[in-house]
Amino acid sequence: MTPPPLAPFPPSRPHRIYVAAPLPLLHDAREAAAFLTKAGLTVTSSWHALADDPTPEKEHVMARAEQSRLANTCLSEIDDSDALLLLVGPRSDRCGNVGEAFFAAGRGLHVFVLQHRADAVLPTILLTSDLFHKPTLIDLVVAMLSYVPLRTVRA
Repeated sequence: MTPPPLAPFPPSRPHRIYVAAPLPLLHDAREAAAFLTKAGLTVTSSWHALADDPTPEKEHVMARAEQSRLANTCLSEIDDSDALLLLVGPRSDRCGNVGEAFFAAGRGLHVFVLQHRADAVLPTILLTSDLFHKPTLIDLVVAMLSYVPLRTVRA
């Protein structure tokens, strides 16, 4: 006997999704956040919407306390999400976004890895791990989210 096909979860609120990407993909992260918002999702990540564009150079000269505050903000935003979208692009020495993806997976979130550019290189760990969904288009992320249960988030 074949089990019935999965049906989407009826949402009681919009899905909440965190957009993670290396800083060189800031513009792509902004575009993804705008697309997801237009699709009716709530984007929980704020790093890509800061008025003062984050850059590796600015991050490098930041005081350790400020770096810690920003990291804790990101982790808190991930913790308040149902899923995480990880954008990957050309090879980069920036890897905080991969750490965010593993943090999200460890917290039980669904993680979607999107090769956002033709020259995108997936880190080997992401290729071999079953923890991550690997859709080919951002539209598929939105469609797949309808099958992701909503998490109870902190008030």
